[in-house]
Amino acid sequence: MKKKPEILAPAGSFDSLVAAVNGGCDAVYVGGKAFSARAYASNFDRDELFDAIDYCHLRGVKIYLTVNTVFKEKEIEPLMAYVHEMYQGGIDAVILQDFGAAMHIKKHFKGLDCHASTQMTIHQLRGVNFLKQQGFSRVVLNREATMEEVRYICQRTDMEIECFVHGALCYAYSGQCLMSSILGGRSGNRGRCAGTCRLPYSLLEDGQKITHNQGDYLLSPKDIATLDLIPEMMEAGIDSFKIEGRMKSPEYVAAVTSMYRKYVDMYAANKKRYKVEDQDRKMLLELYNRGGFSKGYYVDKKHQIMSMKKPNHQGVYIGNVKEVSEKDKTVKILVDEAVYKGDIVEIWTGKEPIPRMHVTHNTTNGYLTVKTSIKGIRPGQQVYRTRNQQTYDAIRHKVIRVPRKQKVYCEVEMVKGKPLKLMLSYQDIHISQEGAHVQQALKQSLTEERLRKQLQKTGEYPFVLDIAHIHMDHDGFLPISVINQVRRDALEALSHQITAGFKREAVTINPGVPLSIDKNKPLQPQVYTLIRDLKQYEAVKKYPIGGIYLESEFFDISTIKGMMNECHDKNMKVYLALPRIFDLKVEEEFKTFILELLALDVDGFLIRTYGEYELLENNHQDKIMDYNMNIFNSYTIKAWKDLGATRVTLSPELHHREIQELPSQSSELLLYGYLPLMVTKQCVVNNTTRNSKLCYNNKKYEIKDRYGKTFYVDRRCNQCMNVLYNSSPLILLDQMDKILHQNIKHLRMAFTTETQDHIMTLLGVTFDILNGKQMVTDEILNKLGIKAFNRGHFMRGIE
Repeated sequence: MKKKPEILAPAGSFDSLVAAVNGGCDAVYVGGKAFSARAYASNFDRDELFDAIDYCHLRGVKIYLTVNTVFKEKEIEPLMAYVHEMYQGGIDAVILQDFGAAMHIKKHFKGLDCHASTQMTIHQLRGVNFLKQQGFSRVVLNREATMEEVRYICQRTDMEIECFVHGALCYAYSGQCLMSSILGGRSGNRGRCAGTCRLPYSLLEDGQKITHNQGDYLLSPKDIATLDLIPEMMEAGIDSFKIEGRMKSPEYVAAVTSMYRKYVDMYAANKKRYKVEDQDRKMLLELYNRGGFSKGYYVDKKHQIMSMKKPNHQGVYIGNVKEVSEKDKTVKILVDEAVYKGDIVEIWTGKEPIPRMHVTHNTTNGYLTVKTSIKGIRPGQQVYRTRNQQTYDAIRHKVIRVPRKQKVYCEVEMVKGKPLKLMLSYQDIHISQEGAHVQQALKQSLTEERLRKQLQKTGEYPFVLDIAHIHMDHDGFLPISVINQVRRDALEALSHQITAGFKREAVTINPGVPLSIDKNKPLQPQVYTLIRDLKQYEAVKKYPIGGIYLESEFFDISTIKGMMNECHDKNMKVYLALPRIFDLKVEEEFKTFILELLALDVDGFLIRTYGEYELLENNHQDKIMDYNMNIFNSYTIKAWKDLGATRVTLSPELHHREIQELPSQSSELLLYGYLPLMVTKQCVVNNTTRNSKLCYNNKKYEIKDRYGKTFYVDRRCNQCMNVLYNSSPLILLDQMDKILHQNIKHLRMAFTTETQDHIMTLLGVTFDILNGKQMVTDEILNKLGIKAFNRGHFMRGIE
């Protein structure tokens, strides 16, 4: 264990910030009204942020600003102005997702730490090393990292490593989810996730619904809780324990923070006596759990992480329905423990909406009677308490309302004929404050005990005075009002010096020189195809495409060698599309493969992670950044170009007017394809069926939503990973005039399960349009035989 890890608590409001600080955190992370990945939290306005910075610093707590979304071109300037204000105000660090914005911030704000958000999908040492090279000081690892992977990374870097220890878990890798965005227009990359993974789905096998008893919420993970893992996590060398929950209540924040404070301190003090108390486990469950907790991917198996029967707060089991009275509309519940006024209970009827009742009286005799609509309620059904009012009251009384104060060393001089003098020492700050002259006592002198007691009345100031020495004449006297004033003046001066020590001078912000926008006469773009089998290759090679991307998981080296020879004869380039997740296991599997391809002089790579770029950055082959790198603005394009990338693929979340603001000559655009909505370490088939024999079979699996839409489940069994694809393809063929006007040079058609004939039809229509043939939307769809399609955000955009 290097040192005690930082406990990093969430604060979605000022009340939650106070709760986190009083709960014992070392740092908090907060968001403003804009640019934050929790857009639906209360968040802080400008003045509240300044107050929050001072509030934390006065109490010895660091404060980090979340600007962990991706930014549109027009937002970079206001973002920089916003960060500039907080930089001057003394913010300790910014948490970022947007790579270009991060590079721009690093360039201007010297001394401001940049933390890489979990939205950057950093899951491997190479990604950590790459971001260290770019000037980041900390990485928030993705929540899919195992304890073994975390330990491996911590032992091999001096970069600060932050890991989630408590709170909600996403089904998809953070930063690799488009489901909420594409289906509902609320982008997780913009802090507006609608939680589509918490909705009911059914599983289909070759079009037939699979019956099972696991529950309807196939994509809903439990929250994680890691009190039992604290010894292992501290020994691994994690620098910061992050608690999720900027949308949670102050009581939740206070209690969870205080729990992790308690147990981190316990292990640091005495490793052998570490033990988690049952009452603490229960309190965390009472505050929020989805079907209990998991330990996340650190140690748990995949189905253990899921809560497929309950996507929201389950509460704690307290009893069963005993009697139902249709006449009185009452339900009698046999409870195992006392229930109190203000509690909330739910009866598990097995159907939504679950009956939910507020308790109006205390019950200690074993029975609770409540009035409610009795529809669906039957004797024997389980009852859960989802709010324990006594727990909430205790948290407020014992944690939130107990102010956190910093120890300040104090010396006092009270000598007759001289001014009363207080000398305060806090860290490297020293204050000397004088008051009125000490008088000769005429009647009763001021005792040392009374002086000490009066000085220790620090009131609202976040300090407690540790009075080490008092030098005084015992026949001296001063009015109490004078003592109070000197104390106030000294503490005010100390407060000012503490907060002033974090302030910074203003800097000049250079907007930079983004890559120029190509306004020349439009040229016919080149078409590139992404394929995954030989039949698709036989179809695409018949057309005058610029090159092919080969999904790396589906081809062996000898097959690729043969393709390269044939493609190069046709003046077509061959690129290897690297895995969407490049963790340690995948790297070991692919490293030799990649080295063999480099020896063959493959034309280049489609790069999907920061770690993959680090692996290949010194090679001469083309490097194309894929759209899952969330490329939204010219600053990100320029950052990658400056590092040596050949071109970038624009995010499918961009509107065509936003694309028009970007440098087209360095960009590639997805023209056709089923968008991967989720990349996940879970297997929905195995979780639902609990049958590992289904791995590697040739059946087609889909999930179906409430509206009857089906989503293809692409099982990557070698990597034990799923990719969920949209129910309909993205098609921009009818928008070719807009695309040509933007002068984008590279267009991609991504194929997944399309047949040879379908691919040939698609490419035929594409080249007809590129060669000037006019086609309206319906005509294109009829030729393609497609009824349902989408345009991503090319026409509608996102907030």
